[in-house]
Amino acid sequence: MSSSEVPFYAQAAVLDRYIHFSEPGADPETLEIILEMLRSRQDLRKYFFRSGPSAAWAPVLWDRGFFDAPPPPQQTDTGPILPRWDVQEYLTSVAGQVPDIVIKHVESISGQGWYISRSIQALCFIPAEDVKRVLVRIIEWLEDPRIARAIASKTYELVVKLAKEGEYASAFSLFQELTAPIPSSDVKDVGGFTVRAEAVSRFRSAWDEEQILLGGLELLKELDIQRVVAILEEHLCTALRLEATAMNSPDFEFSSWWRTAIEDTGQDLDRVYRDKLLRTLRDALEIWVQHDSDSVTRISQI
Repeated sequence: MSSSEVPFYAQAAVLDRYIHFSEPGADPETLEIILEMLRSRQDLRKYFFRSGPSAAWAPVLWDRGFFDAPPPPQQTDTGPILPRWDVQEYLTSVAGQVPDIVIKHVESISGQGWYISRSIQALCFIPAEDVKRVLVRIIEWLEDPRIARAIASKTYELVVKLAKEGEYASAFSLFQELTAPIPSSDVKDVGGFTVRAEAVSRFRSAWDEEQILLGGLELLKELDIQRVVAILEEHLCTALRLEATAMNSPDFEFSSWWRTAIEDTGQDLDRVYRDKLLRTLRDALEIWVQHDSDSVTRISQI
């Protein structure tokens, strides 16, 4: 009799005996039956993952290919959607107990930014020391604008974790890459004028820009305010350089007409990313002066 012919509750009863096992591989024959259920019966698979399997299942599921590829998009009346990846959500729930599996998952995953963002979420539950092993991988994702917008908010959560757990170098590296401006992909020539040339962020919304820049400043200011200033200054210069190139106007990189004043005014609406970088840089400099005015004075006199 095939598994599809056995009533749901009869097979669920079998699962109930093994879902929370600490050694699911102790009975190889039963293990193979359960794995076949998970592959062939969607109802039993849902039941299994919603029942909270023990962390001991993570290496078994990894070795048997359950993490090999996320589910494909599903077509609906309103367009394609990305379904919940049950095994990935399960991994997040037990991440702290199986950090090596989380690292393997991050190292191997590709495809839709949403699933990549969920793998970064799992990193937030493992020791910060382990996160360093995949820092280069995350930075590579941030360099791809298609992926970066999907993972930016979860990446910032990881920055916070790294900073709070003492991995300061990693926190600064990730914050620097996360907040770096990128060229606009929507530059147009309208009647001889270049429009939409402003450098943009990697974030989905202006609200995210505000929260991550200001949150990052608040988080990192006590660790090394001078480095925060250096990062923001570099980003502001890069934004101006990118816009000068997009407009084919080299002088724009060194112009100041785009801003009425460094302080907040009703004439400066902070609608583009360079304005937000300038404002955050200004706030960082004020904090630096308050904390160590002698160092700022010496640098300003060079």
